[in-house]
Amino acid sequence: MTSCSNFKNDLSIPLDYSFDFYDSLVIDLNSEGYSSSQYSYGKFQGQDILITNNHAFNSFSIYDLSNGNEIEVINLDKDDYQSKIPRGNGITGIYYHNEDSLFLMSYTYRLVLINLQKGAIQDIYNLNGESKGVNNNRVKIDNKYPFAFDGKYVLTTKIDDFYFQKKVFSVFDIEKKVSTDFFDFPKMYEDKDQYLTGSWYQYINHYYDKKSGDLIFGFPIDHQLYRLNLASLKIETNANIHAKPFHQGHYYYVEDEGTMSEEDFYQSLKNIYNQYHYTNLMYDEKNKFYLRLIKHPTKSHIYDQTPTPQKYRSSDHSLVIYNDLLEIIGQALLPKHYFQIGLFEHSDIFFSNGLLYVRLVPLSDEKIIYYRYEILKN
Repeated sequence: MTSCSNFKNDLSIPLDYSFDFYDSLVIDLNSEGYSSSQYSYGKFQGQDILITNNHAFNSFSIYDLSNGNEIEVINLDKDDYQSKIPRGNGITGIYYHNEDSLFLMSYTYRLVLINLQKGAIQDIYNLNGESKGVNNNRVKIDNKYPFAFDGKYVLTTKIDDFYFQKKVFSVFDIEKKVSTDFFDFPKMYEDKDQYLTGSWYQYINHYYDKKSGDLIFGFPIDHQLYRLNLASLKIETNANIHAKPFHQGHYYYVEDEGTMSEEDFYQSLKNIYNQYHYTNLMYDEKNKFYLRLIKHPTKSHIYDQTPTPQKYRSSDHSLVIYNDLLEIIGQALLPKHYFQIGLFEHSDIFFSNGLLYVRLVPLSDEKIIYYRYEILKN
């Protein structure tokens, strides 16, 4: 069980829950697979599954998340794929929709629909087309960012380019081929006439419920969660949040004209590492909880020993727990291990079969290893 004897609870959220180690799950990858490949989750033949691409996107492997076994290999028509997806259209993510459909995401804002039954491209959507009031609809198309699809609409988030756009989301009508931008950034983002340090503020944490068509999402430095219905674009939230607000001042810096000095750049990086912020959002179907992974400040002595930023930096993490009304009901400290949890981006951590899965930093390309935990009420 997780120990919290040295844990400093600055957020005033009670540690009412804890994680108990269940076991480890080892997935021996397909001979054409590799541990750093793109991935997505879903259900296949009633089982919770992980789907990953194999070498050169020639095929996809589906693995059973209960035992790690490869249960299906889907081969793509190589000639069809290469003729329609030319070199330079790099794939930034995959999204498993159902047993018939898989999306490939391209950094050129193309969304490629794969028919999994035929192993062929079914359609290609250009999300960079005309948008209402916007000529160039630049969106984030990556599995780390919010993405939802209900058969008619595709929901993505906008690209900010180090300044805040007026709207957060873009919804694309695949029949009419038009986009609509909507929803403003929270007031805390707009009140300061300054830039947020770095670009991690773009990583809006999210969970999409395919059954209800609701996207649950939140911002990195805000305890609030929101419920967005994709069909109606109606957004709800719950103001009944009892948690200590983040100290926002340390998240900002004033960018003067010209190049930032080395000292200021170092300080801006240190500001990122030494603050709280949320990354992943997940749902535990067994307990009917939403859980948000929150990164705790990196200890200053750890930062000072290694001033060059590293992708996986040691710090405390916990999961803040919300009920279905989007109210905070507690938190649980995540056990310390060499997990593949990035500094600020979306990481490979999720719930399946009533267990928390956390991926370990890979030691080879041939395996994916998860530690699995049960969540317990203290």
